[in-house]
Amino acid sequence: MESVCGYQASVLLLYCVDTNRMGDLASHLGQPYAMDPAWMCTTGAVDTVMAAQTAAIAARSLGLDYLFTNGIHRGDPQRVFTTLELPERDCLPLVALLLGYSAKERGPRKGRWCGPGIIHHGRYQRLTRDERNAQVAAYDDPHQNLGLNQVWRDKGCAHYLEFLFTQWCRPFDAGKQPPSAMTTILRRQGFIHAAPVA
Repeated sequence: MESVCGYQASVLLLYCVDTNRMGDLASHLGQPYAMDPAWMCTTGAVDTVMAAQTAAIAARSLGLDYLFTNGIHRGDPQRVFTTLELPERDCLPLVALLLGYSAKERGPRKGRWCGPGIIHHGRYQRLTRDERNAQVAAYDDPHQNLGLNQVWRDKGCAHYLEFLFTQWCRPFDAGKQPPSAMTTILRRQGFIHAAPVA
């Protein structure tokens, strides 16, 4: 569990987009199974996340605590395939769900944004300047518990979102950077294809 996602709990459930079973059944019947990879990945991701969310709701109803994590994607994601002997094609670990009882009293729950920009009524509405300023202030407010409260200050950033955009979600330039480990895995798994050479 520690090597797969970096956390410990009573149980780790790993949810994957996995089309191997259907591919094997098609092959068994002598039929092709070659769906559009983008459609397969998108539809599979929706189904996978719904299954994980359903498990979390059921666990909570039984008094279990849960944590969703994308820790499976941090570092070298190949370790998840190696550790769990996942198929080398048509299988994408999407999200891990950790379940268990808390060993100690819970701290404050992470805040959830509920202001403008989350739900749009009638038509899509971009944030106004005042709404953007209000959201930056809300992320900076430690009582809102929306971000990593002290980390961004320790890194010398003026705002939490500055830390998020410059250090956590670093800018990516496909023309100057090699493909990430996750991009390499998505290509190997058949969910995306390399750009055609001009």
